[in-house]
Amino acid sequence: GAGVELEGCTNNGTVQIPVGNIIVVTNSLTNNGSILVNPTGDTSATTTLRFDANTQLDGTGKVLLNGPNFNTADFTVSGNVTVTNGDLHTIGGIGNVLIGGGTALINNGTIAPGDSLGQLNIDRNLQLNFPSKLSFEIGGTTPATQYDVLNYGAALTLNGKLILNLINGFTPQASDTFTIVTTPSALGGNFTNVKSGGRMNTEDGGGSFQVDYYVINNAPLSQNVTLSSFGPVLPPSQGLNISTRADVGTGENVAIAGFIITGTDPKKVIIRGIGPSLSGFGLANVLADPTLALHDSNPNDPPLATNDNWKDTQQTEIQNSGHAPSNDLESAIITTLAPGAYTAILSGNNPGTGIGLVEVYDLDQAANSRLANISTRGFVGTGDNVLIGGTVVGPSNGNSSPVLVRAIGPSLASLGVINPLQDPTLELHDANGVLFAFNDNWKDVQQEEIEATAHTPSDDNESAIFLALAPGGWTAIVRGKNGATGVALVEVFNVQ
Repeated sequence: GAGVELEGCTNNGTVQIPVGNIIVVTNSLTNNGSILVNPTGDTSATTTLRFDANTQLDGTGKVLLNGPNFNTADFTVSGNVTVTNGDLHTIGGIGNVLIGGGTALINNGTIAPGDSLGQLNIDRNLQLNFPSKLSFEIGGTTPATQYDVLNYGAALTLNGKLILNLINGFTPQASDTFTIVTTPSALGGNFTNVKSGGRMNTEDGGGSFQVDYYVINNAPLSQNVTLSSFGPVLPPSQGLNISTRADVGTGENVAIAGFIITGTDPKKVIIRGIGPSLSGFGLANVLADPTLALHDSNPNDPPLATNDNWKDTQQTEIQNSGHAPSNDLESAIITTLAPGAYTAILSGNNPGTGIGLVEVYDLDQAANSRLANISTRGFVGTGDNVLIGGTVVGPSNGNSSPVLVRAIGPSLASLGVINPLQDPTLELHDANGVLFAFNDNWKDVQQEEIEATAHTPSDDNESAIFLALAPGGWTAIVRGKNGATGVALVEVFNVQ
């Protein structure tokens, strides 16, 4: 029954909170080790780790509850608690996460019910931000004892990654169903790596599940997360289309798109320069007559191909590709390229200026090569004149694809750019325009994951987001912080 208050402490080892004790944390706790609440699983009294109002749980460790009857180990939140530091911090085990009225557990880390198998109860609001992970182990068909269950009693926002692991040699049958999240309340948001009704692979490579978010389970208001239809491992996904929308000017303010083809086989692609048809999407000041030039990795070398109006050459081949532009003044080039780096320059005829779109589509998905990335430099203005990069991940029946998106500005000065954007911000939206992730400075979250990709921005004011993306369309938007303008680079890397 003893109570201890901690403020601004750091734990680098193992802290055990014996049965019946209460530990209260105020302000912040940096935990790089393990905090074990009721480590022996004693059921004689409740053991509590309590966080008071507006505290932060930081570090690279874990908080593990061990209350076999769900009522003997509590993680209590008296105010908003933010779990920081990317996916590195884990809250898990068997017991209750008790959240005071009007507050929430805001998670940028990992929620992992069970130790190793069990049920974790969360009584109120849980917000999973984009770096977070929700992790489950499955070793049989009985909930809470053979597979992990998260039970929560209020609002759950799913903007995080779902992780599934098969353990103990268990292989599900196709007819088995696993309800891994149960609730009498409503779900919000979406997992980044699997849409409701989609499929995903288990992390161990044992197979794949269909994942449904909104399954009625004997309760009219229930919106659970269920797994079903276990089957073979899904093929890896890749970028099927990469595109960038920019405010196309003159001189250094034309749109310069660099893309890379990796693998061993040549890749057949179509490159498009779009302008007039963008007015159909409500955009003003579109590029009236775009021109397109394809270069090797050096945009100063003579072009490999050029096009002004797409019907001038290759009309039949472009129409047969299914990607013919809708306006005769728009540009397109079909070509087969060896693996390597290439540059497409979108500019205006005569010269014109305005909002334009440069796109690269994969026309040979069976080839042993892929569109690995696109990097487009353009002028970032305000309103509609921001810099927008997009990618389509597929095939639709494939697994998620790990993607790094970057917004580069200040470091362009070292490349001779006169007016670089000094402090870019980055947003990532799905095909419906829903915001999944935002980043200002890349070291704010996910620093370790981004560094591991070997594509670390060279300036701390630049932005980056690393996510496993479900098949479908995704859009990255680069803006200047506080309405600033300048030349920036938006990049989408497939890092699979």
